[in-house]
Amino acid sequence: MDHDIYFDDVSEIFLNEGMEEHFGELEVMHDNKYRLFKIKEDTMRDKPIIIDFCGTPRAGKTGTIEVVKEFFKKAGFRVKNIIEPASYCPLPKSARKAYSIWTNNEAHNKLIEVLANNNADVVLCDRGICDNYTWVHYNYYKGIISKDEYDYYMADIYKNELIKKVDIACFLTVDPYEAIRRDYLTGLALEQRSVLNKDFLEGYNNSTKVIANMMSEVVNTLIIDTTHTKPLEGHKCITNKIMDKMEEVYLQNDAMCGTISL
Repeated sequence: MDHDIYFDDVSEIFLNEGMEEHFGELEVMHDNKYRLFKIKEDTMRDKPIIIDFCGTPRAGKTGTIEVVKEFFKKAGFRVKNIIEPASYCPLPKSARKAYSIWTNNEAHNKLIEVLANNNADVVLCDRGICDNYTWVHYNYYKGIISKDEYDYYMADIYKNELIKKVDIACFLTVDPYEAIRRDYLTGLALEQRSVLNKDFLEGYNNSTKVIANMMSEVVNTLIIDTTHTKPLEGHKCITNKIMDKMEEVYLQNDAMCGTISL
């Protein structure tokens, strides 16, 4: 027999599962989210907050983006996702330079499009323009591009006006063993992974940390290691840190406009 279950008090769901502490944490996040929405409404900011998710494969970027998107949407924020350009790049990954150029240009174009339309409060980028520099560093580290090419691309970090439009760069890393473990446990294939291997993941983790430190000079940057964090705990941690950064952005904007006394 089918039963429709309705909860007049959502806390009942968590209490039935023995998750009182988790529910308490969600209540605090809930209140902070609506407080943040009010701050947004009171500000003079006329452009979206751009959040670029970067980092190591299987660190939890894409899953976190979906959770963050729904979290903010339910409070009334207009949220837009920019999906990872590499997920639909028409070029083979073996054409590394051409592949990097295409994905980099596409990430720039999508961000320009979002900024021009200006119809969102929050934009979540999956491997956006900040992440492209990680690939440049990794390709240099592996000897795929020359020192001159590397220096040319890296100098762009400090000159690229579009990077300055990014409000928060969220870099996620994960230990190579844990990344491979997650890949097998969330998939069905037993074959050895061609890309997700210890050598690649160690190198990419290193490149992620290097670029995150460089980006911190021009963008609000979060660096979070998810190795020992379960997905639910990771989502809470990352979302709370993002809300803190968003509040800083909103209040900084109002301080510049002179509309709120801090």
